[in-house]
Amino acid sequence: MERNFLLIFSTMFIGYTNVVYDRQSIPYAAPVIAKTENLQNSHLGFIISSQHLGYMIVKAFSGPIADLVAPTILLSASLFFTGVTLASFTVASSVLLFAVSSFLCGFAQGPAWGACAVLLKQLVKPEQFATWWGVLSVSSNIAGTIGPFLSAYLLEAYGWRAAFLTVSTTTMAFSGFAFVVFKLFTYGDAKATDKGSTRQFRDVFSPQLGLVFLSYTLVSLVRGACSDWGQMYLVQSKQQPILVASSFSSSQEIGGIIGSIAAGYVADLMISKNSGNVKPRYAISLFLTVLQTFGLLAFIFSVTAQSSQLWINLWAFMIGFGMYGAIT
Repeated sequence: MERNFLLIFSTMFIGYTNVVYDRQSIPYAAPVIAKTENLQNSHLGFIISSQHLGYMIVKAFSGPIADLVAPTILLSASLFFTGVTLASFTVASSVLLFAVSSFLCGFAQGPAWGACAVLLKQLVKPEQFATWWGVLSVSSNIAGTIGPFLSAYLLEAYGWRAAFLTVSTTTMAFSGFAFVVFKLFTYGDAKATDKGSTRQFRDVFSPQLGLVFLSYTLVSLVRGACSDWGQMYLVQSKQQPILVASSFSSSQEIGGIIGSIAAGYVADLMISKNSGNVKPRYAISLFLTVLQTFGLLAFIFSVTAQSSQLWINLWAFMIGFGMYGAIT
């Protein structure tokens, strides 16, 4: 069963890496698309925001959906339709069609994370969940680290339409592989959960979940600001070279990889020593949120045009460590 678990987990890991990279492909290619399609920055903002909107709508309900539908089917379907909608983006010829395709692409990606969470919870013991959740979370960091370089190569070599078709075809093919793996090796363990609807509805409004929701929202705001605007902030406001700005993003993702794994491992260790009590997770999350806030404030107020790359990367690493660790 251990070998089967590793195969299933690896499939989930690679699958979600695909989903994250597909979601970031449009922002990565935005400058090239703007140039070839004569789009303005406002058009790009509308297109990218449409994707975020579609993703947000479905992700909000991905957990309940994964409780009703087998998470293996949900994840495979999310991968397949992500590839389909990304391919449809290549045949669009107007801002409106680009925005619709972008919205549908985000819509298709939404269920993937909820499906991964439910499937992982069914496959591992509660005292091991945070560790494996942390490792699975690294998939988004890997997509964020490798994605810009892979996109730059594909865009330069083939153009944005051929690049998108290559990525979308790969994602659709992998969805078929994932479906077969889940079908053959889960042995019926990964099924939709059977909980009463009243209990589920009451749990949604519990104070603990409200605290988690608020914390996740604040951390996600920081993640969005750093990921989307961090490089531009360094170049325009701090007069740093583009190379240093790029290293800021890489250091943040590296910090996220280590923070995700470390936070999951320490949380599981503390819970095992406290007879399954989940309260240590709140303390760890609070500490990492404070660490992220300190790193962000230090980055804003201590970095100048004369700051070294090492100094900037230090704060980027701290931000990523605290941010992704808190999410885990």
